[in-house]
Amino acid sequence: MNAGDQTGGAWLDTMYRYPSAESYRNRETEERAGTSPVTASRPLTVASVMSPDPITVRLTTPYKEIANLLRDNAISAVPVLNAFREPVGVVSEADLIAKHTYLSGQRKPSRLAKDAYARWNKARAQIAKDLMTSPVQTIDADASLLAATEKLVDTGTRRLFVTEDGRLTGVLSRRDLLRVFTTTDEELTEAVDEQIAKHGPWSRTTELCVTVSAGVVTLLGSVPRRSDGRRLGELAQAVPGVVAVRNRLSHDADDLAPGLAAGQ
Repeated sequence: MNAGDQTGGAWLDTMYRYPSAESYRNRETEERAGTSPVTASRPLTVASVMSPDPITVRLTTPYKEIANLLRDNAISAVPVLNAFREPVGVVSEADLIAKHTYLSGQRKPSRLAKDAYARWNKARAQIAKDLMTSPVQTIDADASLLAATEKLVDTGTRRLFVTEDGRLTGVLSRRDLLRVFTTTDEELTEAVDEQIAKHGPWSRTTELCVTVSAGVVTLLGSVPRRSDGRRLGELAQAVPGVVAVRNRLSHDADDLAPGLAAGQ
């Protein structure tokens, strides 16, 4: 047998034989009937971690009202909505503090100095329409967390406004994306077990033990083929909240060897 880390002892007591097709079909029936406490693992979407019903302002909301909203609610920005509840801009603390430039008596800059001229106009602004930064970065509520993360990184923004049919339904910040990593080890163990039971390349000869510590999943046991072990590792890594996977599965046959992969 080609083995990964050969370990003995306590973990062997928790090893289980992977479920048969019949037992898994029975489990699916129980879940559909609502008799099983297990909730099926599903890819998380933006809607599942966003902050719903964010505080918003209108195009005509006055400067001081916006400043009070940010202070009283300990937030750094508010989206600006039009009459159709579509986000058309965002007013942040950076937009508001430009007012100090105007109060200091600084002279009006040349239009050629675009950034300085924009700050000057914001310093003189009195309502959201003239204070806001536009356009805003939005994302659909059904989008994946991967898509949201990539957009936050690519745009360098701190938040995305979440929409459904163009209307604002929530806001997704970088901090919201970290929520999935606050899942307990016990919850992660259950989620990984379920993910593997539902999608794994299992057979009656597959033996597997799943443990989780500080978000790191360790897979111990035996699988028929090396590719089975790789697939189980991928399934575990795909569970939201998993920090890393230590794949310690041994295998009977190496079907990923170069000669076999080439069909020899």
